[in-house]
Amino acid sequence: MLVYLKKRGWDLPGGHVEKGETPKAAFQRECFEEGYVSGDCTLLGCIKVNHEKNSAWNETSPYPKIGYQAFYRMNVSTLHPFSGHFEATKRTFVDPNQYGGWHHGWHRVYASALTEALRF
Repeated sequence: MLVYLKKRGWDLPGGHVEKGETPKAAFQRECFEEGYVSGDCTLLGCIKVNHEKNSAWNETSPYPKIGYQAFYRMNVSTLHPFSGHFEATKRTFVDPNQYGGWHHGWHRVYASALTEALRF
């Protein structure tokens, strides 16, 4: 599933962990808020995002200097009616082999996560 985000175009659902929320619960919440789907999910892995050598990063950034990005696979069990009340205006289900042509910033980290997700 890809969602169309107002300021970024087609993207994978995702976002920040809220206070008191686990990364898995955050992923499930973001999938519901952006794509109106729910289901069981499995952790694929995490990457460290380090901005220590990024000259464009500063203390006012909404992102931490060092953070982590988790990747999950969801087996969608419920497709809820899409209403677009959050950041996404559309959702679509795309053949995984076509993601690169749809996603606004597809790169090798996403491709690796997708390859791992398809192994299940």
